[in-house]
Amino acid sequence: MMATADRLGQPPEPVLVAADHAARHWDWQASGVMPIGSDAHRDAVCRMFRDTFNPYRPSIIDWPTLSPDALARLTGLPIWDIAVQTEGKARLRMLAYGRSLTDPAWREAIVCNAWEEGRHKEVLSNLIAAYGIRLAPEPAYLEPRDPEWAYLVTGFSECVDSFFAFGLFEVAKQSGFFPPELVDTFEPVIQEEARHILLFANWLAWHRRRLPLWRRPWFELRVAAVWVFLAWERIGIARGMDAGDGKPADNNFTLTGSKSVSDVDISPASLMAVCLAENERRFAGYDSRLRRPTTTPAIARLFCRFTRKRYCKTPGDAQCRQFLKTHELYDPAALPWPQLDDAQLGRLRSVPFWQEVYHTERRAGAIVAAFTPMVQDPLVREAVALQGVEETRHAGLIRVMIDRYGLEATEQPIEQFPPNLETAFIDFGFGECMDSFLGFGAFKTARQSEFLPEGMFEIFDVLMHEETRISSSSSTIWRGERCGGGEAPHLCEP
Repeated sequence: MMATADRLGQPPEPVLVAADHAARHWDWQASGVMPIGSDAHRDAVCRMFRDTFNPYRPSIIDWPTLSPDALARLTGLPIWDIAVQTEGKARLRMLAYGRSLTDPAWREAIVCNAWEEGRHKEVLSNLIAAYGIRLAPEPAYLEPRDPEWAYLVTGFSECVDSFFAFGLFEVAKQSGFFPPELVDTFEPVIQEEARHILLFANWLAWHRRRLPLWRRPWFELRVAAVWVFLAWERIGIARGMDAGDGKPADNNFTLTGSKSVSDVDISPASLMAVCLAENERRFAGYDSRLRRPTTTPAIARLFCRFTRKRYCKTPGDAQCRQFLKTHELYDPAALPWPQLDDAQLGRLRSVPFWQEVYHTERRAGAIVAAFTPMVQDPLVREAVALQGVEETRHAGLIRVMIDRYGLEATEQPIEQFPPNLETAFIDFGFGECMDSFLGFGAFKTARQSEFLPEGMFEIFDVLMHEETRISSSSSTIWRGERCGGGEAPHLCEP
């Protein structure tokens, strides 16, 4: 490991773990309706931003040593110049707008947002120094003449870029294209971006509601102009790259970068499905009464519907839609894990297969993620992508249990997949059906014998329910995908 700084002053590990959990989960203590534009709405948003602050320190991050291939992939990403400059501009723009406000709650929250943007820039600067990434000279960062316009541009730009970054980050995590230690290092930064756009979305809703009627048309024209500006900015960057003007710093990377974070070619529709699922997961832990960014997810859903219409419907359409509709949002760490007495803890630890279960779920998520881009039908592909998200979440649930109850299980490297990913997916599907069938019976027997407290079985009810959906839906969906075209009839029944 290449230590970038001394560890003196680092918060204790339990403090960091608690802060990471607090950064992802927050509920306003007041019950009932929270009217948009009310003082209660403002107080809740600003309190959320304060309570979910994560105290990680960029100067003490240990950057992992990379293999030559991983280092080449990292240094070859066309984003570092624009990423550093974007964070520098965002810090100054948010600071300028925050200082212009007279409302102390919004002022404090947005100035804190600016400080966190500066911290993101420090993380990137330390990474660049650790891995020897060459950058073009940074421009001078000038304070904006119109702070509100600058804040709107930055806020809406972050809403777009974060939506796609959520998906690309998950693709990178599942693909194993970069070492897990490097991916994990950026996890707090990615979640922090979710907090930033949550703050922006709620400021925007609050501000709109509080504006006098005569000022609202002008404000909405400014918002429309921001969207035109952002579209033109991205077109301009793309033209500059096509023309070979200087180093190709890609401001569209969040829309086009899946090939740079995975060795599997992922279609736009499949990437959209992952982005939508990750967008929901990132916001799931925050009070549901807070506004979420809606424009980019709505466009992504519209895109998915449009691409589906280009294909004939398959017999699996109804099953795909049912599978997508019945997906549930939850964070394994936020489930009501029960306290176990010594006898119950001893029984749980005596189960000999937790490491195998954990590895199997991790491998399942990786196989499904790798196979997803090969599915031709957009609707089926979206369902399979969501299946991969759920399998990965199952591994996360097992990991939470392992850590919480001190079970003996270590993370093993996922073995290399066979060259034919379709075969790997089919083998996984048959194994899933068999394991689920036996698992249902074992689960029922353990529950009836009161092997563990009911609270533990209620948590695993969630997993068992999803395994039922995955087993039944995947067989029917796959039958529709393959047999609908008259291919491989022997694969049509599990």
